[in-house]
Amino acid sequence: MSAAHTPEDFWCNPRDGEFYVTVRVEATLRETVKATTAAEARAKIEAMVEAEEMEVYGADIDEARVQDVRAEQPMYLIYRPGTTVNGTSRIQPGDEPRDPKDDYERRTYTRPPVAKATTAVEPNSVGTPQGVDQK
Repeated sequence: MSAAHTPEDFWCNPRDGEFYVTVRVEATLRETVKATTAAEARAKIEAMVEAEEMEVYGADIDEARVQDVRAEQPMYLIYRPGTTVNGTSRIQPGDEPRDPKDDYERRTYTRPPVAKATTAVEPNSVGTPQGVDQK
C-alpha cells in the first residue's frame, strides 16, 4: 500500500455475517476393483484416491467434527500492477484503489457495428477472386 493510500481509500466488502468454517470428516468407502492381485487392486484404489475420483455421500460419513469457525476477512477491490488480482483481504504496497463502477463500465462496453456482407467478390493476395476454384 503506497503512503498515499489507507484502507479507507479502497472499496471494501466487509463480509458481515459470513464465516469461514472448517469441518473434519472421516468416512468409510467400499469399492469393487477389478484386478489380478491384491497388490494391483491396492495400487488402483490408491491411484483413485490420489486423483480424487472417489465420491463421498452422507451415508458414508462415520464422523464429522467442526474444527474452526471464524469471521471472514473484509475484501478490498484493488489494482495490483503486474497481476490479475482484483480482490484481496490484505492490501500490499503498490496496490491501487479500484472502483466497482469503473469495473462494471469496463465490462459492459458497446460492440462496434458489424459491417454488412457485400455481394462483391474481392480478390485474394494473388489476384484470383476468393471462393473460385482454380483448376
